[in-house]
Amino acid sequence: LSGGFAGWASQKAEACERSYETFLNSTSCAKDAACWKDGEKPCSCLMKMDMDELLKAQSASGFFAAPTVDGVNLPYAPTDALKAKKVHRDVPIIIGTAIEDSFVDIGANAEMDDFKQWLATVLPEGKVSEVFNKYKESLSEQNLYDKANKFSHEGWSPAYWAARR
Repeated sequence: LSGGFAGWASQKAEACERSYETFLNSTSCAKDAACWKDGEKPCSCLMKMDMDELLKAQSASGFFAAPTVDGVNLPYAPTDALKAKKVHRDVPIIIGTAIEDSFVDIGANAEMDDFKQWLATVLPEGKVSEVFNKYKESLSEQNLYDKANKFSHEGWSPAYWAARR
């Protein structure tokens, strides 16, 4: 269980709507009326959008995604469900993520050269440069410290978080 019962483990429908609207306004699809209509499927404009443009819009808008308490598919936030005894005791659950749960610590102020040196200790010799370059070119990694993620990564260098992933 990693954060499953934290306040950010779910969001209210209103917060989800605001996040979507801010995100949509950060894209070229903001002028597409179909994207503003309620529906079960994402609008076709967003579905056709290039991944790089989607990632840029995500970073620019501070888009936040979490399970949405809508009263139908997810009637309660996890903590509220426990308090209201609206859980099934015989159904096991796994909640969380382990993307940054590595025990690797190359130092909070590590430089990218330190990261590359660490990669050399865990990868075959011929793969170090390839993996290092993919990491440095990754748009999601470049935006690791922007907007929504910044609060959880302040105080540690990009190289530190690279090694933790």
